[in-house]
Amino acid sequence: MIEKAVNIKFFRVLLFIFSFMLFAGNNQNVSIYILDEAKNASCAREMMETGKWDYPTFNYELRSDKPPLHYFFMIASYKVFGVNAWAARFFSAVFGALTILIVFHFTCRFSNKILALWSVIILLASVHFQLQHHLAVPDPYLLFFVTCSIFLFYSFINTNKPVQKYLMYSALALGFLSKGPVAVAIPVLIFTFFLILTKRLNFSIIKALNPLAGITIIMLIAAPWFIAVHFSTDGEWTRNFFLEHNLNRYTSEFEGHGGTFLLTLVYVFIGMLPFSIYLYHAVRFSLNEKKDDWVLLSAISVMVVVIFFCFSQTRLPNYTVLAYPFISLIIASYFSYSKENEKSDFISVFVFFIIILLSFPAAYIAMGYDPVLKQLRYIMLWTIVLPAGIMISLFLIKKGLLKYARLNLALTGLVTGLIFFYAIYPAIDRRNPVALSKHKLVGKEVVFLNRFNPAFAFELKKPIPEINRNKIKEYFKHNPNGIIISDKKSFQEYDFPEWFGIVFEQKDVFEIPTTVLIAPFENK
Repeated sequence: MIEKAVNIKFFRVLLFIFSFMLFAGNNQNVSIYILDEAKNASCAREMMETGKWDYPTFNYELRSDKPPLHYFFMIASYKVFGVNAWAARFFSAVFGALTILIVFHFTCRFSNKILALWSVIILLASVHFQLQHHLAVPDPYLLFFVTCSIFLFYSFINTNKPVQKYLMYSALALGFLSKGPVAVAIPVLIFTFFLILTKRLNFSIIKALNPLAGITIIMLIAAPWFIAVHFSTDGEWTRNFFLEHNLNRYTSEFEGHGGTFLLTLVYVFIGMLPFSIYLYHAVRFSLNEKKDDWVLLSAISVMVVVIFFCFSQTRLPNYTVLAYPFISLIIASYFSYSKENEKSDFISVFVFFIIILLSFPAAYIAMGYDPVLKQLRYIMLWTIVLPAGIMISLFLIKKGLLKYARLNLALTGLVTGLIFFYAIYPAIDRRNPVALSKHKLVGKEVVFLNRFNPAFAFELKKPIPEINRNKIKEYFKHNPNGIIISDKKSFQEYDFPEWFGIVFEQKDVFEIPTTVLIAPFENK
């Protein structure tokens, strides 16, 4: 028994190290460019510089998009590694590895080691799951604390140990500090449906859970910062965060991220590739599995997350990442308990493969409509490993070699991720306008007209003031070496003198605007 305990502990250490290395891989060689990353990383840097922990800013103006937990972790990382891309993303990788660890730990505890191992393999093979933990965003923190709270809930109702309950409420509070009300709303819905479906919702279980104590713990942990930011911003942060960035995001399309509710299902399917070819059958199996509460909890968690965001009018791929740990669990359960079904379901799984295969020519054609990505269409050749790997697995399934088919899918997902983060993503990143133009801004007085790419703030590490259209000539009179950051549309709308012009122009990667640098031609 001791030897087995040592072995499992050693395996968990190896699992954490492997997961961290996978999520942190090549982070230092990809710039902070994506809009949310740039704003988050810059906000943390500015909070560290100003020392105002209760007044988050971007470009030294109030930012009310997100709560502070990821800022605090980034600040800690900046103090150790310096202000750079590696540091900004460091704790995202750490929390990703911790999520893998708790999935393995609790599944070992409440199911079995084989199911636990396959669950983390499926999760690690998801390229989108890998992507989320390569980014300087709050989602890795939210995912860890929400997943942890759900597991701790299950642990408490099965063991009745008070410490599990108090840890659960603490996780909910830290989730709230990560991204707000969604961190409590989704777990509470999952808890409720689970108790109803298992016929445990009664006064005694509610008394045991002690919601009043839970609310007190959540308030003690989360409320102090929300109260402090409310008073330090005269209520502006509170109004903007809860009304604009939560209520309005859910009830109306925000920043052009809308679409049919089916888009949420598409995000889940693409996000869990390559193992999502089993997703339909795994969900169907898990909902019919009445005897295993662990599988049922996972199925309920998946359904609640997906349905919750199907109703959201703003739809983004990262929203449904909360379902990924539980999707991995139900797919692993499907493997464990339905081996014969897996072989007989070959035809429907093959149909999903055909859909995936057809999406590649569509993606190649779509890249041709983007001036930047058009030059990089050759990178689609690198992605052939994904459909090729799935096709090999289908062949192995047909032959009845089910274990080898799954192992091949896992290898396919991991190799696809490595190709993406070490080849595809860096190739795209090198074409972004900030990376191409930042050398032109060194030692210059920089302002912006109308808009600017947020990544400039992270690269320059200083305020970028906005300039009034009517004061442009005066600005250059006093700052002959100055440069204006703007977009091409704003430049065309303003009647610049002939001796002004665009000294740099590049379309923003993944965005609609074209970034331009404007200056007197002698500054070119």
